[in-house]
Amino acid sequence: MTSTTTTRRPRSTLLRAAAAAAALFLAAATATSMGALAAVSQPNAEDFIVCQPAEIRYPANVDDVVAAVKDAIARNQTIRGFAAGHSTNRILCADGGISVSTTQNLTSIVSVDRAAKTVRVQAGAHLATFTRELQQQHGLAILGLVDYGAITVGGAIATGAHSSSLRYGAAVHDHVVGFTVVDGTGAVRNVSKTDGGDGDAFRALQTNLGMLGIVVDVTFQAVDAFKVRAVQVDLSAQEGNLENVIVDQARAHDFANFYWFVSQKTAVLHGFDIVPAATAGTGYRKTWDPYTAAVPWAWSTIVQPILDATSEDVLCLLADARALQLRFNEANDTVGWYGDMYMGHICAGNGCLFPHTDDIEIAIPLSRLPAALSAVRRIVSRTLACFPEFGIYVRFALASESLLGIMAGQDVALVETHILRRKDDPDSRPHLGFSVFDEISYALQSEFGGVPHWGKNFARDFYGIEARLPNYARFEKVRRQFDPSSIFTSPFTSTFAASYTPPAPVAACAVTRTCHCTADAHCGAGYRCVPGRAVAGAQTCLKASLAACGRGDECASGVCLLFTCL
Repeated sequence: MTSTTTTRRPRSTLLRAAAAAAALFLAAATATSMGALAAVSQPNAEDFIVCQPAEIRYPANVDDVVAAVKDAIARNQTIRGFAAGHSTNRILCADGGISVSTTQNLTSIVSVDRAAKTVRVQAGAHLATFTRELQQQHGLAILGLVDYGAITVGGAIATGAHSSSLRYGAAVHDHVVGFTVVDGTGAVRNVSKTDGGDGDAFRALQTNLGMLGIVVDVTFQAVDAFKVRAVQVDLSAQEGNLENVIVDQARAHDFANFYWFVSQKTAVLHGFDIVPAATAGTGYRKTWDPYTAAVPWAWSTIVQPILDATSEDVLCLLADARALQLRFNEANDTVGWYGDMYMGHICAGNGCLFPHTDDIEIAIPLSRLPAALSAVRRIVSRTLACFPEFGIYVRFALASESLLGIMAGQDVALVETHILRRKDDPDSRPHLGFSVFDEISYALQSEFGGVPHWGKNFARDFYGIEARLPNYARFEKVRRQFDPSSIFTSPFTSTFAASYTPPAPVAACAVTRTCHCTADAHCGAGYRCVPGRAVAGAQTCLKASLAACGRGDECASGVCLLFTCL
């Protein structure tokens, strides 16, 4: 970590910003006075989820939101909020309905009560921008932040975004004390944690999935601004025993993130410990620096399209470099303000060079983590796979009162990983690491009681998820009260019901993650559907000509190269 006061965006980011400005100009030219826009495509931040709303609204105030909801009721349309677009599944989409974007106008701090240490902020504010203003102008901080600060307040709460701590509430919603929301009748509701009424309304709003209304603003319980000291611990010497030391290491720090590169036998803890605000230091986290993010971005954008899908050995070289980068990129004893150190601030304006990735994050009971990591180790030991963005990324959260938070009612470990996807051909054939990636996801959910993060993972992970969540019936009761006409639902949210019948498998459905393969056709041309290498019941896709081995111990010769026994 280093101190900085100014930054220069890379040329590609400037071009992207110019294109975005041009798009906004055209949108403004065709919008009505209330911000309505004719049917458009609405992509997510990585440009591979494209929502198809009938129109987009850019409300300037709560009255505009009320008008949009009443229009949806009158037209018998659905309507959903859309924030910064960093979800990697279709939970953010208002397909066929009205999409209400809060990031143009609803981005300000509304009020601050310095004595009570509460702050009311509009839902479209970026977390990094909002918390920096809160610290610099009001001397306050929010304890639960996130790794990447360009997501919005409303989006973070809706999907259960979180930090990593076994000392403080890790989820953003853990620090919320009030909501202003426009419900499904067009009424404006103020829901407070301290209200004497139905507490389930507040707990449902804490992870609301956009299904209870359009959240206009949020009130946080803040604390005095504070700094943190970075603590980096190289656990590579203990990597073979990581399962038995990781929780103790997490408990030893106020905030703790773990990066585990299994094939590289590398494990790194990035911890952050609270120090007084007067401590010298203005450091910041460099994870989202352009040069740091450029390696995986260049791979998925430039290199990967020209490599065959079985070039795992080459992918592992990139993971080698990334593991070294994370071991030495952040220095011990660097001190800075909490938001700058935990989130960083280089990319607060969507300036990152995002790699194109598939992303899973599964919350499992904390007590099951050692066995789960052993299962991950077993899976990777049987089939060569490397994950060069963050390796196996492990974080932690204390139990939350949120009804649908993935840490609801129990302390959890949050296990995440990414595979780089080809930008040119993302959905017609499996990507590098596909089979191991899918087997890990299957194991965490089927063997260890895992729950998928609402803003990540894939369609099939949410089919009938109501049956897996003990609080879903309570959430559904609140939803019917807030949205009696179900205008805040979508094709994606309709799959949550326990009664939902998944679609019949079709060609390549395992590649788009709308099914688990049961036949070769579900994997696409040239791939086979095969049993998982290490987990009973798992079915994954491997290239037919190269599915003979994953490691040398599976071959008579003892040598396995590019999945082929020599």
